[in-house]
Amino acid sequence: MMKMQHHLVAIERRYIQAIHGSLDASLLSRRFQPRPHNPLYGHCYVASETLYHLLGGKMSPYVPFRARDRNGVVHWWLGNGGRIIDPTASQYFLEDAQPPYQTGKHCSFLTREPSKRARILMIRVMSYLRIMKSRKKKRVTNA
Repeated sequence: MMKMQHHLVAIERRYIQAIHGSLDASLLSRRFQPRPHNPLYGHCYVASETLYHLLGGKMSPYVPFRARDRNGVVHWWLGNGGRIIDPTASQYFLEDAQPPYQTGKHCSFLTREPSKRARILMIRVMSYLRIMKSRKKKRVTNA
């Protein structure tokens, strides 16, 4: 069983923010329908897989976890030394629920290499980060 530590380091926060800014309904698996009131719903696999690869994949200390939630839906997140790194945890809080960390099991992703959806999201994330860096530079030079 994982300890429930949620402290994120800066690089994790930056990537998660970029993932949130890059997700849309086109990245949902066919079994999920978009929920306008809960934009992260159904994105846990692609978000976790993307974050895993951005953070170094197999060469990193991050490992994927999954568990079924109270509705029988499989939820995915990453772990690192007892810490939980969950890019879509807030989808549960919006539904007044808790992610199923207590029953989580270490696992592998469904593909060895980044899936098609993860590759698309990784490109979007890198573009998002370039845009944010450019905006930050403009603010600094205009100040």
